[in-house]
Amino acid sequence: MREEPARRARRMIRTTRSPMLERLIGPDRTRREPAAVRELIRRTGGHPHIIQAVGTRIASRPGWGIAEAVGRLGPSGPDLPVPPECEAIVGPYESAVERLSLAEVEAFYFLSLLDEPDFSLATASAVLNLPHAAAAVLLESLVDVHLLESAGPDRYRYQEPLRNYARDHVGDRLAARRAAAARFRRLDDARTGRLYVGAG
Repeated sequence: MREEPARRARRMIRTTRSPMLERLIGPDRTRREPAAVRELIRRTGGHPHIIQAVGTRIASRPGWGIAEAVGRLGPSGPDLPVPPECEAIVGPYESAVERLSLAEVEAFYFLSLLDEPDFSLATASAVLNLPHAAAAVLLESLVDVHLLESAGPDRYRYQEPLRNYARDHVGDRLAARRAAAARFRRLDDARTGRLYVGAG
């Protein structure tokens, strides 16, 4: 039976081994720092493309330890330079978010502000001010693109790296998407108005 992606990610986050990382930097280096390997997997959510990006940078720097690379994943802030390791994590998330509808973007960011990383459908419905059925459609669409995971019947969960990303970017991203949506609406209104006048 094929293992679900969410279950596989949770299993990886608990482990101290990453076959991909071992292939990139060698098993000797990973065996010397099992705690750092586990922390790297936890911080990246176990996503293979992110582990590969960080592992490639470690492999090209023999003087680096895994713990040093993990330390470069944070903290970040508006006045701090963003290390390439952080960009390796943020880039795929940004690409996924850019493909979402405005309603999905708002759900992804707003729900990250809840006190706990897992929440019920009823809670999401109340936060988003949507009927249960509409909220469920939004949440399932986020599960489909791996920005949320199912945590049981009518329950959902953020992986920690995704939740941290959403919380760090909630203000700027929502403002940008809303501004873009407003521009498209104005363009559409103007185009519709021109067509209407022409039809008269």
